[in-house]
Amino acid sequence: MGDAVTTTPAVRQLRALYPQAEIVFMSEKLGANVYQNSPRISRLWIVPRKFSAWAFVKLLWRVYRERFDITIDFFSNSKSAQIAFASRAKKRIGFDFRFRRYAYTRRINIDGVTEYAPRSKNRLIESLGGDINDDKIEFFIDPSAQKAAKEFTDKYDFGDNTIAFCVVSRRKYKLLDPAFWAEVGDALIAAGYKLWFVYGPNEKPTASAVFERLTRQEGAIIDYNMLNVQELRAILERCALYAGNDGGSKHLSVAAGIASVTVFSVVRAEDWTQTGDVAFQIEDGVQPQAVIAACLSILRKKRGQNSEGRS
Repeated sequence: MGDAVTTTPAVRQLRALYPQAEIVFMSEKLGANVYQNSPRISRLWIVPRKFSAWAFVKLLWRVYRERFDITIDFFSNSKSAQIAFASRAKKRIGFDFRFRRYAYTRRINIDGVTEYAPRSKNRLIESLGGDINDDKIEFFIDPSAQKAAKEFTDKYDFGDNTIAFCVVSRRKYKLLDPAFWAEVGDALIAAGYKLWFVYGPNEKPTASAVFERLTRQEGAIIDYNMLNVQELRAILERCALYAGNDGGSKHLSVAAGIASVTVFSVVRAEDWTQTGDVAFQIEDGVQPQAVIAACLSILRKKRGQNSEGRS
């Protein structure tokens, strides 16, 4: 989903550049949530995460028959390169990665480039008139999700002191020791903030391992019915901050317009962090005190801005 979210600035620009065009966005199911309600596209084409050989051949044939004019491969992996090549588009644009160059008529080299991921995606449309620096992420949500979000935040008494606290990840290498996030959580609760534990299907046990170590459990929300992606996005915009691991929820927090303090592993934090947010790398030996200080700094600044606005 993070990859899909970071394409939204480029797709927004494409709609402005080609207002009458039919724009088809192809994605796996999770990433498709990002474009479910988007006015920027004409059609959402959802494909499975894994294909049988025959199913993939059928997909290539279907793409071949669509007769696209332009194909932009935001992912540029081995399968998406084959799909781009099968499109027969006169303009096929993708990243200049090894063994995939055959697929594109225009290849964009980002070797050695360290920048926020949406800007890298924007480089693919620069030759079409796109602006690399137009990197504002968006995620349109439907009224039913907004209604569910209001009911949720009313039920759990959200205020301007509620933090989205995400200590889970689908990838084990992104997980920190539960004691790490428990120390962070206790400090934030002691400072007057409420923690909303954000987790997905089958991830509650990981969140509970942190919750059970809290000494101030009364300041945390962990038991609730599972949310869908649209509802999660709508609730996040009612939070004061996102604090936690790198993952889909972090990218939704950016789309929701809230600041984030994120701990990354393996991937470069610079590639996934917008200006104004704070990022740490597990590999750098990050300590809970540094995360706590970053969270409180952002929150105090936000409270100061809110106070000025009310005065």
